[in-house]
Amino acid sequence: MINASCMYGRLDKAVETHPYPESLACFAALPLPVNKTSKAYDTCYSESVSNFTKPELEAPWNAAFNAAAQGGCPRVIVDEKTALRFDDTADLSAVL
Repeated sequence: MINASCMYGRLDKAVETHPYPESLACFAALPLPVNKTSKAYDTCYSESVSNFTKPELEAPWNAAFNAAAQGGCPRVIVDEKTALRFDDTADLSAVL
């Protein structure tokens, strides 16, 4: 298991920076700070995703599962009491 917010953050970054001119222009026009729950953001996101190839969309997802040393997201460990905790040996600087 990995930190989901890290993985989704990577996917969002890939979508927001996809080199499709209309998508880049759409995201650039959003007011700052960007409100990821706004209709405008959703419109830009949908436009961008619609221009991805399947491999482009899978790449940030798959990369999130790499080992932390290769830039993957921190692992989440389920202990014997089923409480979740983060692997505090992971280097978070590469993913933040």
